[in-house]
Amino acid sequence: MIITKPGWYDRETTPYGKIRALKKYNFKPVCQLANYQNKGLFDLCYGVPSDDAPRNQTALVRCIFTLAPYRNTGVQTGILNVLETMSWISGCALIAVVHTFRLKPEPETPDQFCDLWARELGFDYHWRDRPEHKHQQNRFARREKWSNIDIQEIISPFNRSWITPEMSFVHVPESGSDELKQWAKGRALIPASIPA
Repeated sequence: MIITKPGWYDRETTPYGKIRALKKYNFKPVCQLANYQNKGLFDLCYGVPSDDAPRNQTALVRCIFTLAPYRNTGVQTGILNVLETMSWISGCALIAVVHTFRLKPEPETPDQFCDLWARELGFDYHWRDRPEHKHQQNRFARREKWSNIDIQEIISPFNRSWITPEMSFVHVPESGSDELKQWAKGRALIPASIPA
């Protein structure tokens, strides 16, 4: 998928503003999430759990979801490719925390997903030892542009027990600022760990 810049793109002054403009212009939203070819959805937000990250230079990958009929067809790989492209164009780093979930019944269309997601119906997180969780963790760990990052000490004590460095990933584009690269270098654990 080719990412195009909107006319107002150059008026954005921060990497986060630029990546948000790319998302808004290239993807039709469904229930506040970006609709990827009616096969999957993703969301980016600024609510990054890292207080010491360079201001307005990081975005949190809040959700990636492949609709049931399109599982194991490369949809998530396509979404990650798009996210990495937008990251490179904007200079904005991406942070992702692996925390898989399921929805019941399994949505097959963006509208069905929206109905379940918006009303939090049948929403259930997987435990860390579930195969789905390990599979998702492996997807990030195997991508050469992502590395594990230690954000455990700066998140809330409530979540600290499950957000471990091997579940937390960062993608810093080559186009990112020197400040951003130094921050990530100080927190990154390279290479990413691939669970057994």
